[in-house]
Amino acid sequence: WLDEYVPVLMFSELGLWMDIYRVCRVLESHDHGEARRLLKEMKPLEGQMDAEQLYRYHLGAAEAADDPVESLAHEMASRQKRCAHVFWALSYIYFHLGQYSRCVETAEQTYSMGAEEGDLYAMIWTGFLLGSCYTERDLELAEKYYRRAIRLSGKSQTRMKQFAAYNMGSSYLERGKQEQARYWLEQTEDVPGERSHNLLRRQKLAILY
Repeated sequence: WLDEYVPVLMFSELGLWMDIYRVCRVLESHDHGEARRLLKEMKPLEGQMDAEQLYRYHLGAAEAADDPVESLAHEMASRQKRCAHVFWALSYIYFHLGQYSRCVETAEQTYSMGAEEGDLYAMIWTGFLLGSCYTERDLELAEKYYRRAIRLSGKSQTRMKQFAAYNMGSSYLERGKQEQARYWLEQTEDVPGERSHNLLRRQKLAILY
């Protein structure tokens, strides 16, 4: 219905929302180039946006960015609205930048927000990120967070479970703790489209055996 009436609504008091809606629609079709074009057209209108519109605008810019890790758009979105979704994205960025202390701090906030908002996805993947932050420093804590993420995911998020099991098994193997390594590595399976993971898990199992 909105798609049909966008040309009319663009010239109504809903005009800014229609601009944001158009960005969302092209992002759904993964046309990031078109999304960036629309966002560039909207930039002069930032001063007319309310906090919710600015939040959606910056969130769209973050998703349309060539490299979300280098984009500051998530930080801009978080200034407009504190919620689990945007804080999860910030945690992910800090992790990939190697800023593990900031990742842990932001991820803990994300988990609390997710619990309050009912954002299970953010809670699950925040647990995974926290576990990943500790695999080099504290395997007991890493295992605690990975197990929490696995419990929360139930029968979903099979990729996350495979990555968590591999990370734990690999970390235990590096420390010479073969029984713990075997427990985790024998839970791993191939993940479609993840050639590197599939190869490495078999290599670690071969070394272990």
